[in-house]
Amino acid sequence: MNLGRLSSLVQRECVEIWRDRFRFVSVILVPNLLFVIFGFGLTLDMENIAYVTFDDDRTPHSRTYLERYEQSRFFKLIGSVTSTAELERRLERGEARFAIEIPPGFGRDLVGAREPQVAIWIDGTLPFRSETLRGYVKAAHRASLCTTIRSETGNECRLAPVSFEPRYWFNQGLKSKAAFVPGMIAAILLFASAISSALAVVREKELGTIANFYSAPTSRCEFLLGKQLPYVAIGMVNFAFHVLLAVHLFGVPLTGSLTALVLGALIYVVAGTGLGLMVSCFTSNQVAALLVTFIITLVPAFLYSGLLAPVSNIAGLAKYVAQGFPAMYFLNIAVGTFSKGLGLADFIEEYVMLLGFSAAFFAASVQLQKKQKS
Repeated sequence: MNLGRLSSLVQRECVEIWRDRFRFVSVILVPNLLFVIFGFGLTLDMENIAYVTFDDDRTPHSRTYLERYEQSRFFKLIGSVTSTAELERRLERGEARFAIEIPPGFGRDLVGAREPQVAIWIDGTLPFRSETLRGYVKAAHRASLCTTIRSETGNECRLAPVSFEPRYWFNQGLKSKAAFVPGMIAAILLFASAISSALAVVREKELGTIANFYSAPTSRCEFLLGKQLPYVAIGMVNFAFHVLLAVHLFGVPLTGSLTALVLGALIYVVAGTGLGLMVSCFTSNQVAALLVTFIITLVPAFLYSGLLAPVSNIAGLAKYVAQGFPAMYFLNIAVGTFSKGLGLADFIEEYVMLLGFSAAFFAASVQLQKKQKS
């Protein structure tokens, strides 16, 4: 490899990026804009959940029970109904996510030391959120019932035979942003790195200027490295912005080693740009390169990296897809450094795997470029 030729190629690509101001702004602005949009929009936290009540008991005991829900930040009372039919209509229209129906005899059962019955109607159109809501309502029901029993009867609450107090080792506030924001760094960084390097080569094909490199003494390795290295630098700039946004905009503290995170990001960006080079070798226009890159980066980064569901829950062929894709390994690094306080020694396996992906993608690009040249 001729270092002089490689340096000239890198300088040429940097000049091309700088001259094309739209491309220069887009490779910086678009990834960070996507990061902000997904960071705010992708969350499993549920607050101000709209609900209605149907109090068919109309006793002080039932009113005390319902007051507990109104005091919770998770729920927002939007009204009371006077019939089951009206309750169903509010749920059907999507005005309420759940409804509380207190049947006659609630107060009598409570005073008589019998566990009162309460009907909870939950909108089940979104199963995952419905299960989360079910957990919220179940906890609120127990707390409300116990509060009502103590205040109305003076007796101790004995509804649960076992009392337990869970303690969370990581992410004590149970905020989904602590997992999703580092995960978004992994997804957006891979997509932005791959698409930038892919379009750089494909653009040469569309303009016809790639013929100059075919006729020049420049080797395939030098040509691809000259295209890749400027976008590795741009990828690290984007990564720095992502970290700053995660900490200062989304309030996700970096509790672990910054060095470990930066090292992982550098190898990950090299792998991402290598993946983009590989895509560019079998696509001939920028639209096709964009579409292919989107499919093979963002889709697996969301579905098979552990961002939306644990990899341990993935079975069959999908599990091998997850293990054969770099996003899962960098996600471990990002979440480990942000939420778990881990350092360099904890990610040796991830670094090795990412280095393997970087080498494999670049080697494949060199071989595919040889076929393209001939």
